Order: sequence, then structure tokens, then C-alpha cells
Amino acid sequence: MKFFACCLALITLFGCGPALSPSATIRVAIRSVHGVTIKKLPLEKYLMGVLAGEVPADWPLEALKAQAVASRTYALYRKNHPRSEKYDLEASTHDQVFGQKIKNRKLFAQALRETVDQFLEEDGKIVPAFFHSCCGGFSESGAHVWPEVTEQAVSSSKGDPYCEACPRYHWELQLNLSELNDLVSPRLENRKPIVRIEIESRNESGRVTSLVLHTKDHKTLHMAAPKFREAIGYTRLLSTLFDITQEDS
Repeated sequence: MKFFACCLALITLFGCGPALSPSATIRVAIRSVHGVTIKKLPLEKYLMGVLAGEVPADWPLEALKAQAVASRTYALYRKNHPRSEKYDLEASTHDQVFGQKIKNRKLFAQALRETVDQFLEEDGKIVPAFFHSCCGGFSESGAHVWPEVTEQAVSSSKGDPYCEACPRYHWELQLNLSELNDLVSPRLENRKPIVRIEIESRNESGRVTSLVLHTKDHKTLHMAAPKFREAIGYTRLLSTLFDITQEDS
């Protein structure tokens, strides 16, 4: 979903207050093939599911506590800035993954208990505490991905040498042109088949910011890389830190 990238080190001010009562309710949208179910959960019970969905159960306690603070902060931010009139956030990579099978409940409960009522704020405002699972060696600024929610100057690009241990530090996705067109063309005004893609620009983290799509009728279309990634699917195109090689179709 998001980027954590040492938020705890960058934001030194912890907030706490009565709004963080364990009885505070979070409205979670859970999507399935049967539609959308809205669950209303106490904040800390919701966070138990987030820890189960976002981090391995065998992580060290201090890492789980850091995640608990980040996820609590993000949940409270979304409670103040809900996704919809009907729910605060989604139980997916759009917000925070929510696991309903909890393997290490005792350790997760300890992480939540030892950070209870702790969240991150800047200038008295709860921050949108983005985090990531793997940054490819260089984290991204939240402002490049979610400019509409990044008002505070707490998110910036940072080198991360520890990320090399991530199983998805290097990854590859193969798509044929037919599949690519099925995914991307519906989002374009010109529905002519795409025959070639080029990277147009990158930002300071090395991530692609814009692509040029060449169509069969010799037109060139421009598409923002985050929109391209959304079209392909977040779980397939794992980030915008990529190169493109094209062979035939």
C-alpha cells in the first residue's frame, strides 16, 4: 500500500489523546467477489487485523510496535479524511491490508498494548503515515503518489540499503500487447491498440513518472506512471521503479 520509510525517525513528535480510546470505531470496507462488506471495528481490534495482514508474525517486537504506531496513525488520519461517506478506509493495499487469520495474537497484542494511544503528528495534525513493504533501495515521497493527501512535509525520498534483503527487491512482469491493451486502453480517450511504450520521465528516486504510449494509428499518448500501475494492478506491477524491454509483441 504505502510508504513508512523511517517515519518514526523523521517525526519525533508523538501525540496521544482521548480520541484514541480503544472504543474508537473504524469503518472498514472489505471487498470480495460477492461485493463490499462494511465492518465497524474498535480501533485496536482493527489494528490487530492490520498487523496480521501487513507484517510477518515472527518479526521482532520493536518492529511490530513501529508498525502499530504507523498503522494507528494512518487509520486515524483516514477516520478524519474518510474514503467514502459509508466507510473510512479499505482492507486492501489501497489503504491497509486487513488479515482475518491471526497467527501470533499474543505478540501483536503486546505491540498494541505497549504503544496504546501513540500516533504521529506534525504541527498538531495527524499525518498520513504511509509505509511500504519493499522500496527497491530508495523510498518514494508520498507527495508523488498521493499529492491530494500529503499536506505535511514529513515524506521524502531516502536511500535504504537494508532493502536488498527484501524478496521482491528485484522483480519482473511479462505482458503481451493484447493483455496490455485490455488493461490500459479503457482508460484512454484514444482506444486504438497500443503498439509500443516508452519511459518519458523519472523523479529523483528513479521512479517512472510518465510514459509515452504509441498507438497503431501513429498517435502518442501520455500517461502518468501511477495511473499506469493502477491499470495493470498493484499486485502485478509492484512499483513504478522499473525499466521496459519490448520484444516483438
